[in-house]
Amino acid sequence: MYCSHCGRKNDNNSKFCSSCEKELITVEENNSFLHNSIIRKSIKKDAMEKNKDPLYLGNIIMFTTVIITLIVVVLSFGEKAIASSGGTNYSLNLSTSGFLKSLIIYIIFMSVILYFTLGMNKISLDISRDKKTSIGSMFKYPFQKITIYLKILGINTLIYLLLELLTYIPVVGIILYLILTIYLSPILVMFIYIMIDNTNISIRQAIKKAISVTKGKKVAYYALILSFAGWYLLSIFTLGLLTIWIMPYINVAISNFYLYITNEKKYKAAPKGISNGAIIGITIGIYVLFIIIITFAIFTYAFINEVKEEVNKDSDIIIEDNYIDYFDNNISGKTINISGLDVFIPDEYKEITLENYEKAYMSNEENIVIGLINYDIGYNISASDYANTYKSSFSSSYSCGNLQASNINHYNWETLECNGVGVNIQNYIAIQNNRLYLLIISYDNNSFSKAERIINHIEKNLMFSNIVA
Repeated sequence: MYCSHCGRKNDNNSKFCSSCEKELITVEENNSFLHNSIIRKSIKKDAMEKNKDPLYLGNIIMFTTVIITLIVVVLSFGEKAIASSGGTNYSLNLSTSGFLKSLIIYIIFMSVILYFTLGMNKISLDISRDKKTSIGSMFKYPFQKITIYLKILGINTLIYLLLELLTYIPVVGIILYLILTIYLSPILVMFIYIMIDNTNISIRQAIKKAISVTKGKKVAYYALILSFAGWYLLSIFTLGLLTIWIMPYINVAISNFYLYITNEKKYKAAPKGISNGAIIGITIGIYVLFIIIITFAIFTYAFINEVKEEVNKDSDIIIEDNYIDYFDNNISGKTINISGLDVFIPDEYKEITLENYEKAYMSNEENIVIGLINYDIGYNISASDYANTYKSSFSSSYSCGNLQASNINHYNWETLECNGVGVNIQNYIAIQNNRLYLLIISYDNNSFSKAERIINHIEKNLMFSNIVA
């Protein structure tokens, strides 16, 4: 008979479980799927009581390795961008990386993640079966079963390619992508466990079996996964540290689920609780509500800003974001003449050295930089022609608007606004007597409001010493 507490199989005449030593209660062996909340609770209770020590250290090692891999990939495949402080930012934007580059990045990450996943799943299965195991299995098992590892990597890469191709089909492709992802996720998870238990099985046979054992069980699988949502929310308050404990708990619970749907383990009838359908429905409802709130907040913010801009255009009244911003608009500073150009610099800004800049000044918070590039071009070229060349020099990690001819204090400047990863750049371009004047104000996203006020001050005072009004 099976233990009603831990699911361990015992002799029919046993009174106490040979594993957990609790009193045995007869559990009928049948293939019917018990009440969904009963199964979920029993699976989680059993996973909670298991000794998961090897998995805790395993998760720490896995997360550390993934982070190191992420850093290496970003440095190797990422795009460089100049930060507002004059340093260099790296970004990894898969939407602009190109299909081949994205595939290489995916394979690198999946090679690392699936290596640890295979080892962790092996440990989880051993724990669910009350077998002795150790952290060493996480490293040794994928090497010992390299064929299984390569099969799992291959099928995951193939499915990634299929799903990625669907994204190129407008609307219908996205819908199919979501449907297939929801359908395939539990199959792929069980596929790994089946490969572990059947080392000589072919990929086709393993997939066929995974489809078979998950038939009619996908709702229960997602309900089990979503039932841990509360733990994930709590992990936010621990800066993610709680996930070191959560992930082993989930790993063993999923292993228990696998043993259950393959009829290897039976579970005691637990008290009734929230059904699987209710859990999924509540989760979807909360998710939709969250999307609605975020969307409403974005549109409200955009509407308020649009109203402010319209009022500011049509009147001399400047609508500020709050009471502090109103007084902060009166920024104290002085106009400095740099190579014949008057540039407003706030008092608290300190002069810094930046390559190719004649002068550069940075705020105390190091989030706004004002700099002037100034040199003789050596040939005759218009400011607009130079500005177009300058615009094209920006890397793909920047998005630049249209060049505009702006009359500032009786002189025509070419202005260009560009946005990168976390940094924005306002450019002023002028050429006088074959000499370039390129004034650059760079600032991060969190300094948008203050940067706008400084830019207003700069434009009010920006002029050449030899230009007469």
